[in-house]
Amino acid sequence: MIIIVLAYLVGMVPGAYLASRLMGRLPSPDRRTYAGQALSLLPLALVLATDAGKGALAVWLVPRIAEHLAGGQWAWLVYPFVSPGLRAIAALFVAVAAHDISTTVLGGGGKVATSFGGFAVLAWYPTLLAGFVFVIAAGMSRAPWFGSLLASWLLPALLWYWRPNDLLLHVAAVVAAGFATLLHRGEVGRAWRRFRR
Repeated sequence: MIIIVLAYLVGMVPGAYLASRLMGRLPSPDRRTYAGQALSLLPLALVLATDAGKGALAVWLVPRIAEHLAGGQWAWLVYPFVSPGLRAIAALFVAVAAHDISTTVLGGGGKVATSFGGFAVLAWYPTLLAGFVFVIAAGMSRAPWFGSLLASWLLPALLWYWRPNDLLLHVAAVVAAGFATLLHRGEVGRAWRRFRR
């Protein structure tokens, strides 16, 4: 229970909203607008760092707090998540979900960056390679959604290569990639219709 509450509090920080306010711009009323389309390079880097930092903080700090509380009379607060790996994955998915169902502002993009921040704590090298692929693919195609999807589906393959025995991490990466695909289904459909013409 405490893992869900703490991860939600970490995940609901509105990075794009804070960066746009910091730069003196009002955020777009269309929550589907990418920060890269509305902000220049420096605020965009701040948004990506904030979103990735949320995922990293949720995976690194929240399970440690839960382990600290797991003894004595507070053990019931962490009961469903007895495995340390399961605690980290649960915290990551709650932080990603909290980005979208925040009580502060509704988040549009950034869920892939949040999940990549969490996976960077769990397996930094494969995540770094997938992040590099995201930067190249998004830059060359001028479509951030394409880079997100390519990197999201590349990450499970890289994890399978570098961490072949970590089934929980593989399943989490496939679920995160499927969630990213579901979120970008509109862009994929539009690209498919343009391709078929």
